[in-house]
Parts: sequence; C-alpha cells; structure tokens
Amino acid sequence: MSNQPQRLSELTDEFQLFTPALLKLSAAFDVDPAAYAAGQTGVQDIFTIESPQPFLDLPSPWDRTLWAVPHEHWQKILQVLGRLTIVSTPQKRYARVLYYDLQIPDVLDKRLHARRPEVAVCAFAVDANFGCFLLQSQSQGLPKLVSLNPRIETVREAEALFVIRKSPNESPVRPAT
Repeated sequence: MSNQPQRLSELTDEFQLFTPALLKLSAAFDVDPAAYAAGQTGVQDIFTIESPQPFLDLPSPWDRTLWAVPHEHWQKILQVLGRLTIVSTPQKRYARVLYYDLQIPDVLDKRLHARRPEVAVCAFAVDANFGCFLLQSQSQGLPKLVSLNPRIETVREAEALFVIRKSPNESPVRPAT
C-alpha cells in the first residue's frame, strides 16, 4: 500500500485486516506478533494502517493500528499466529491463541452517515489458564477488551503441563482425563 486509504472498506477486497494487539497486551508475547509471523512465513507484505482516531478501546498505540496482508498470504499468517501457545513455567501461565471476526467502526470513513459503517477484522484473543481475553464489539463505541473466566479445557491443559502438586510432600497429581 503506497498511501493511507480514505476508508477501511477500500482495502477489504484486496487485504485481510487484523489486530494482534491482545497477544502483546494480554499474553506478554515479547515480540511484535506481525513481525514474528512475517519472519516465520517469509511474507513481507504486511502493512500497518494507522489512524489519528482509535479503532479499538485499548492502550495506545494498539488502539490506533491495524495490520493488513494480501488475501493470498493470509492463511500463512493465520496458521502462525492462530497456533501460538505461550508458556511461562515459573509463573505457571499457559495461553493459547484464538481468532475470530470482529466488526469495528470504519473511523477513516469521513462521509456523512446516520451510523458509521463497520468492517470485519480478524482479532486474536488470548485463552489462558488465568482468564480469557478478547475484544468485543459494543452497541455504541469502539470494541473493548473483555475478560472472561478461563475455559475449563485450557485450565486442564495447563494443569497437565505444569503437574499440579497440592503440597510439596505430595506426589504429582495429573487431572483425570
């Protein structure tokens, strides 16, 4: 992309829009997720779209940035980011990445509308043994970070991974399967 689009909808025929923001904000992924995916796949056509107005209700700069990749490369990027597992053994933290379509207002569209048009972007959520973190569309305003209870299957996977002991003298307990 050589210049900034006037509307996000101008891009959707050619590009998949996405936000990996929660990988950095909720999972403490220590590198730029888009750069990581580019390095793993060899896809160099990943672009950022920055706006003076936020796309999402998140801390800056993650609120004002989206990423775009040509549709022909999207599956490669999705396979890398969508299969991530983040483990912190000392903290006994385990997280997987989920992805889903999220409708966001097209804040770049300056035309007069009764209601601002929306576009779909792929959002990456963090499903961890300490909570599930995702962006959720709002009836009014920008999508917000929502924290839910951890999913039971993720908690069980973490317990199996970390071999939970109830006390230091007890033998390791693995959850029944």
